[in-house]
Amino acid sequence: MRIPERWLSQTYQNLSYLKTPLQTTDDREVKILHPGTINDGDGPDVKNALLEIAGTRQRGDVEFHCFPKDWFRHGHDNDLRYQQVILHILWDAPKGIPESLERRFPHLIIKDHLLNDETHWREKMSALESEEIAGNINELPTEAIIDRNELAIYAEQRFRQKVARYREWAEQFSLEDILFIALAETLGYSRNKFPFRQLIWQCPPSHLESMLPPRQRTPQKVWILLGLRGGLLQSQHFSGDAFGVSVDWYNALRQQGQYPRMQLRDWHFARLRPANNPYLRLGALAQLFTRYSPVSLFSRLLEIAMARGSYDTTLRQWREILILRTEPQLAEIIKSITGFREIPVHLLGGNRANQFCLNVLLPLFYFWASRTANNGFATYLESLYEMFPATSDNRIIRQGISNISDPEIRKCLRKRAFYQQGLIEYLSHHPQQRALPLVRK
Repeated sequence: MRIPERWLSQTYQNLSYLKTPLQTTDDREVKILHPGTINDGDGPDVKNALLEIAGTRQRGDVEFHCFPKDWFRHGHDNDLRYQQVILHILWDAPKGIPESLERRFPHLIIKDHLLNDETHWREKMSALESEEIAGNINELPTEAIIDRNELAIYAEQRFRQKVARYREWAEQFSLEDILFIALAETLGYSRNKFPFRQLIWQCPPSHLESMLPPRQRTPQKVWILLGLRGGLLQSQHFSGDAFGVSVDWYNALRQQGQYPRMQLRDWHFARLRPANNPYLRLGALAQLFTRYSPVSLFSRLLEIAMARGSYDTTLRQWREILILRTEPQLAEIIKSITGFREIPVHLLGGNRANQFCLNVLLPLFYFWASRTANNGFATYLESLYEMFPATSDNRIIRQGISNISDPEIRKCLRKRAFYQQGLIEYLSHHPQQRALPLVRK
């Protein structure tokens, strides 16, 4: 399962995830004397790193890719900006390093140097992206002072990072696929964000549409297919005859070679709110895919935004599309497998829908606007982001409001997601602080 390239960068910046000595594919030892500077613009991922390779100190750039072919796929081969690369860090190279690339610089395989097993590393990387920043509130550090203007700067920075993220995804997926992958992340929330993303990475809408003829696209069949591929459904779940045609569909999928690509242990169930149960969240994905296939969900939601209504009108119309009533047949099969007595009327609730609109639709549509040079629409989306109502029930936000004395800042954090995003981004840049910043005018 493909991983985001930024995880390689995060691992490079924190060597505690790796076992040493680090060795290149041609058995040269690498020591990172100074990691260099992360490049937020075009060109190599890291600039001006100081490395010791095979006992020789070198200063230059570092580039990250999942696989060697990405160097060529991203157009770096003839790009003069990459002439100073001294180390190529890869996730894996199952087919080896192409000879032309091997001659340019050494290559380091991260997968071969993980301190713990791959599952543990993936969970750590996913946790770094969580918006729930752990920490106990002891005392307010007076040296950490941030005002409303600085919160706004951090909020804008956070938005740009999300736009860049979807730009990166667009190298592999269509916008419709990206929408559903990000929707899966939102449904997974913090504990199951990673497995949900992995599942839809390997079963995006474009893949499902090729597998399922229109007459077979029912919520139950899509739910069974995704559950099977995600390792959530086993043969014993269908051992009885209570599921009717669902049993035949499950068996038909297995005969087609549709076996689990993930395992049940990849998912988290302990201490989850009932509404966050993966089986229920999977149902929300299945219903949305079925309702808006072959009609594009991306196009439907974009059409609403292009009307440029007020933020409350746009949000209301988005919610009307996203929040579907649970279909009775789907509810019955979920109840039979989970043992739940009741299934929520809506598998995607209002708060999660709002978070999806804030964290996915706005930056994804902004990326579309920038790609199509629609500057007026981009400006409208920025204004929506600034005016978006507070959506997060994140613990860090609740603690922030209770520990801030400035009434104006408290009001901003209660009312507007824009400032909440700024606070979350600020804390992500100050992980050493275990307390909230003192915010004042």
